[in-house]
Amino acid sequence: MGVKKIIYSVIVALAAMIGSMSNASAQWVVTDPGAYVNMGLTTAQAAATVKTLADYSKKFRDLYRAVEKIQRYKEIAIGTKECGEILYRISQRGSFFPEFVQSGCFTENELEAVYAYYQVMSEDAIKQFNIVKACFKDEAFKQNMSIKDLLDIVNQTRDRLLAIQYSMTRLNSATYGTMRHRVNTQRDIQRHCSFY
Repeated sequence: MGVKKIIYSVIVALAAMIGSMSNASAQWVVTDPGAYVNMGLTTAQAAATVKTLADYSKKFRDLYRAVEKIQRYKEIAIGTKECGEILYRISQRGSFFPEFVQSGCFTENELEAVYAYYQVMSEDAIKQFNIVKACFKDEAFKQNMSIKDLLDIVNQTRDRLLAIQYSMTRLNSATYGTMRHRVNTQRDIQRHCSFY
């Protein structure tokens, strides 16, 4: 075989190889220019949709925050009303004191101790309630406090007032129990003496 024939064979083989490679890669290349346009339009529409969704998302988020703010203010109003109701119930605890005085079962020192307890607890309750009132009367105070802070103050005040009410209720129960016990004891003594 001559040299020219060998070179020619090599060139033909290389050309065939390059041709097959270009055919293999051609199946992955988009040759239609319209496809590029369509792809561009689709991308633009997708981007517009994302922006629209983002805008709606922001609007919904703002709306949710507004509703949440209203809900918090409603909770503050309800909490403040509850504080007022608890304070009223606390003020009624002292109405039992005349019964303890009239029963004649307690010494003067005991009655003074009960009355002093009522007075101290009532003053503490009023002081706690005034904290809540200050939240709504003082505009400067309200501006420096977040809604959450105001709600926390109302909730803490309500809890303290409930604790005071519970404590006074326990005192009344204990005092009533003592009064009944002493009355029954005196009756037992009188009944026992009547046998002689």
